[in-house]
Amino acid sequence: MSNRKPAASYRPDSIRHAATLEDFDPARVHFIYGVGEPARRLCDYLQGGGIEVVGFVAAQGRESAMPLPMFTLEEVAARRGNGVVAILPAQGVTSFPEALGRCRAAGIADERIVDPQWFYGSHFPESDYWHLRRCFRQACGPGGLAYDIGANRGITVLPLASLAARVVGFEPNPLILPELRRNTGHRDNIEIETLALSDESGELPFYLDEATTGGSSLKAEYGLAYGWQAVTVRVERLDEVCRRRGEVPDFIKIDAEGLDRKIIEGGRETIEQHRPALVFELGISRGDRQAVELLRDLGRLYDMRIYDRDVEALEFFETLEARFAEAPLPDHTNIFCLPK
Repeated sequence: MSNRKPAASYRPDSIRHAATLEDFDPARVHFIYGVGEPARRLCDYLQGGGIEVVGFVAAQGRESAMPLPMFTLEEVAARRGNGVVAILPAQGVTSFPEALGRCRAAGIADERIVDPQWFYGSHFPESDYWHLRRCFRQACGPGGLAYDIGANRGITVLPLASLAARVVGFEPNPLILPELRRNTGHRDNIEIETLALSDESGELPFYLDEATTGGSSLKAEYGLAYGWQAVTVRVERLDEVCRRRGEVPDFIKIDAEGLDRKIIEGGRETIEQHRPALVFELGISRGDRQAVELLRDLGRLYDMRIYDRDVEALEFFETLEARFAEAPLPDHTNIFCLPK
């Protein structure tokens, strides 16, 4: 959930977001905007996948020693048509928006810019994307059907699509649907449904976080607290979605800004009968017995871990007060449920 009232409306960008090697264009040469170890590692990944990298761009001239030549943005801009800049916020690049602004100011068109952060994160063991891919491999191996509930801009749809036979992404947010479709349209194993999921069906108000889109939710308290605009969206229960589509997913990722528990309740029949692997976000608060009861219930069917560490999920929540007695609680954690 966003912790601030939006100051400006969200404006979808028109650059490409890359999460897999297939999201880079092998017919074009690439420059990595950024220096240091992350940029070297990205270069190795791309070159290992057959993507040509000809050099690096530093924020402050040519000051850094890198394994390939250094270029200025103006030199890259002069290579009309073919040179693509992959912006990796790291040493020498203070932020993605700032670097993007500098590229545009140098005359580099958006169609020559790619954001590789999702791809880099999928290969970096400390990132959420890496752990998500690990969970999918452990649950399904190669192939399988994945549901991504809360697809956003495609940030997890694309990493899943590099492993699953098919991915269905569910996203009701009208602000980011065009961007989601553009980011995923080049993959023929991805389908997008304009739909929210919960424990009821029909039409409900959906509150828009217009600053970042990341906090948009069906939860009225989010929208009312920050004065967010509401739009009406179609809502279905997970059980109804599976019956309508005539399929059962092997893997379900849920990140719906506070609606995860309701989505699980709306999929009870599917979960009880078929036991798809689950990754979902669970909010953390002191004395939250509902979270403990949910995990105890799911524990009949699943082995459950905190998905980015080797900690048993129910034990984590049952000892929550002791674990964080002297420190602030995290907002949430992600649970990985592997069928018993």
